[in-house]
Amino acid sequence: MTGRAHWRDAEAAAVSLTDSDRRALLLLARLPFLWEGAIERLYGLRGDTSVYRCLARLRAIGLIDAIRPILRPERNPGLYYLTDLGLAAIAVDQQVDPRQLVDGSRLRGADLLARIPGLAHLLATYQLLVALAAAYAF
Repeated sequence: MTGRAHWRDAEAAAVSLTDSDRRALLLLARLPFLWEGAIERLYGLRGDTSVYRCLARLRAIGLIDAIRPILRPERNPGLYYLTDLGLAAIAVDQQVDPRQLVDGSRLRGADLLARIPGLAHLLATYQLLVALAAAYAF
């Protein structure tokens, strides 16, 4: 897709969503800036390439994107978030008003930017959540 996205693009994307796509998008709507390994663990998976393929597909069609901030000396993972098209596709798929989805979840671009200064703390919270999910899975 090139140029600006339109509502019909969101409708087309929503129709093409697989269960795995939907699951990833809904997770990112609740927990923006998750990394691939965290998504795998929250799904109860270990090193499953299906999550990688799903994220790559969603990124290729413009429903998600990622930032890669430098938070540690090693390789930093991509932190995924929903694009405007991704938000619209979820709203269409879930049959909710997009404004209600965005306002309730604080997923606007400005809201995501406001989370950047506290990103280290947010990621530490996510790491705790992932550890709890992993402990519960066994």
